[in-house]
Amino acid sequence: MHITINLYNFKVNSISGNGSITIGEAFHNSHTSKIKSQGVNSSYGDLSNNEAMMENIYIDPDVNDQTDIGNSDSPNIGLPNLKLGEY
Repeated sequence: MHITINLYNFKVNSISGNGSITIGEAFHNSHTSKIKSQGVNSSYGDLSNNEAMMENIYIDPDVNDQTDIGNSDSPNIGLPNLKLGEY
């Protein structure tokens, strides 16, 4: 069966946190929200310009704080577990 989705006018003002927009078929696995930001950028109205006068000087040496390590909803669930050295 052929499905057609026509979008003639679609406007999204803001999506944040764990929000999502789904048009048509979709599969959501592991609903997580990962964001790390500093500063603000705002736009008001349909035709206004975006301008952000900020400088990001935040230094984060910890690169493992936004990963899916240890996530129980891993897409690899059900695959055989191989120990180190096994083929």
